[in-house]
Amino acid sequence: MIKLEKYKLFSKRYIARGLVEEYVEREDIEEGWISYIVDLLQIPIYLILSIPCRLPICSHLMEIISRIWERGRFGFFLRATYYRTKLGSIGQNVFIDQNASLFGCKNIFIGHDSHIDTGVVLICGDGKLSIGSYCHIANNVVINGKPFVNIGDYTAIAAGAKIYGSTTKPTAKCMSPMAPLFMTETIEIGIDIGENALVGLNTV
Repeated sequence: MIKLEKYKLFSKRYIARGLVEEYVEREDIEEGWISYIVDLLQIPIYLILSIPCRLPICSHLMEIISRIWERGRFGFFLRATYYRTKLGSIGQNVFIDQNASLFGCKNIFIGHDSHIDTGVVLICGDGKLSIGSYCHIANNVVINGKPFVNIGDYTAIAAGAKIYGSTTKPTAKCMSPMAPLFMTETIEIGIDIGENALVGLNTV
């Protein structure tokens, strides 16, 4: 039996909230017939849009469209569709803003109900970056996931924070990563940030 839930980018609850004029966190939001229809339609729309996202020739065009599309319901849906085909995994109700930049996508894993804000740069390369559920990565945060960075559930990374799993040793002959290898020495330690944590403004 095919599990339709795995094709849903947003839960019916979030769709019902999105149909309300103002963003609210209330328990009395009714999941009406419109939200049921939108909930069902998101599956064929996702399947149709994911086809060009997986084709090498069209993939870059889809990325450009998803990045320039303004904030809004369809913009978030478009980016969620694109990144589901590129990331290692992405949960439901994940909001990625239009000016976020993700590199090494196949090694980036994001839980459900998380928000990647505008100006965020996630760099993974051959490392691993894992972001839990209900996390908020605020604007202009930079995270380098080499060799690994793990961020627990319900964690907030405040604006301007910089998180690096590796760095150049102070004793190295040269600090530039573009220098020959014999002149540089890299420390690769990795970072674990637990659940319910707060990384403050402009933290390094």
